[in-house]
Amino acid sequence: MKKNYINNYLNLFSNLNKENIKKFDDLVVKDIVFIDPFNNIKGLDNFKNIFYHMFDTVEEPKFLNNLFFEKDYFALILIFLNYDLSQLLSNYALSVT
Repeated sequence: MKKNYINNYLNLFSNLNKENIKKFDDLVVKDIVFIDPFNNIKGLDNFKNIFYHMFDTVEEPKFLNNLFFEKDYFALILIFLNYDLSQLLSNYALSVT
């Protein structure tokens, strides 16, 4: 796999914001299948909608990624999401007794 392509993908995640989500158009195939613990989707627009929704509902999301393995046309990339939970939890009352 081309190192430049992988670096562009990693850089996009490292600097992802609501304005540059559209850059996935140049890096991801249109019939992408994306599965994680919260999503099971197919298609580039559905993939991008995950991130648009995330930026609408999560405060200060930041991706940390690491290229774990690369060989020919295969790459294993670990991507971690850090975010502030205060916005998500603002509608919940916490009671300590």
